[in-house]
Amino acid sequence: MRTTVRHGAKDSLRAILPLVGAILTTRNERPCQVTFIEDGTSLLSPFDASLQAEGWSSLGEVFEQMAELQIDIFACRECAAFRAAPESDGPDRVQWLPASDLRFPLHLCHGPSKRLQLVTVDIQTRGQSEFDSRVGKPTLGAA
Repeated sequence: MRTTVRHGAKDSLRAILPLVGAILTTRNERPCQVTFIEDGTSLLSPFDASLQAEGWSSLGEVFEQMAELQIDIFACRECAAFRAAPESDGPDRVQWLPASDLRFPLHLCHGPSKRLQLVTVDIQTRGQSEFDSRVGKPTLGAA
């Protein structure tokens, strides 16, 4: 079974639950792997062993249990780089892989490829008017 961690420290419960699920799956004699992608990579670097969701084990304790059970841990190199989380600060057991090797559906590794820009109604109207004057007639969307 493959378990994916997509959430970071801001949502500690959603970040730790897949790890606990991997531990329980492995204890029931089913092989399991954990993969950190997107914001989940920010949990690994810098590694904060004290991170804890209320009523659950800390991240450090969970990683110790995963080490005892020899659960494979992978992380997306590009996701970490995009979030300024250097691989060198992560736990030793993590295998950092390129995004192309992970092959997850809907894996939004890099975020938007171009910077989004806020466009107000005034800017849209001005742009539409300029376009209309270039083509010589009003077009759909003109004010």
